[in-house]
Amino acid sequence: MEMNLDKVFSLLRTKLKYIIVIALIFAFATFGYTKFFVNEKFTSSAKFLVVMDVSGSKTSEANFVKEAIHSYLEIFNTTKFFNEVADQYNADDYERELTASSIKSMTSVQSATNEDAPSFTIKVTSSTPEMCYDIASIVASHIVEKANEYEALNKIEVIDDPIKPLVASSPNIVKNTILGLVLGAVIAVAFFVCKEMFDKKIKNLEDLTSNYDIPILGVIPDTETSEKNKPAKNGLAKGLRKEHR
Repeated sequence: MEMNLDKVFSLLRTKLKYIIVIALIFAFATFGYTKFFVNEKFTSSAKFLVVMDVSGSKTSEANFVKEAIHSYLEIFNTTKFFNEVADQYNADDYERELTASSIKSMTSVQSATNEDAPSFTIKVTSSTPEMCYDIASIVASHIVEKANEYEALNKIEVIDDPIKPLVASSPNIVKNTILGLVLGAVIAVAFFVCKEMFDKKIKNLEDLTSNYDIPILGVIPDTETSEKNKPAKNGLAKGLRKEHR
């Protein structure tokens, strides 16, 4: 069956309550899955400021800062660096022993190279707030120590110390629930539109004229439906006949 915009809107109006129900089912399902089956993740971070000691044009300063931050990140991204972090973490008698590769997979770096405050941030994400905080603290201290070992590079300072997170950074239950609601509505709309497009049944005169190029000789009325729609009138007629008698 051919569908135009008017038919689509008319169809959606008639199926609106079903679309809402399906969307709510998806929303509740997404909420339940996110709440009870997706493991929480916690994030602790530390921010570092690169102390600039460069004289010259703004362009040369900006280039120097970019090169300095790039050099720092290359040093801090080595296996040797994370081996030292893992050794210190495991030496502190924590319940779970971690490898350098697992700590490295938990750690990410974001850099900001604006001229006024060149900085970078390390983030550690794990399954518990204590673990991400402990690892972030060890990583931060090692970053400062390593930076001081390289005299050719500018010094760095910690301007935001790691803190123990009080709430999980993921999953975002509200966001996932809204996405589930939207996804359910989209699927419901697509289902009803496709169902209507592939439905070849003739329901009214318009369906017949739009799908078949043949003349209409006449229309037989549905007398049963007409009688069912007139209960009050039939009851009134019977009552008048009884009174007349």
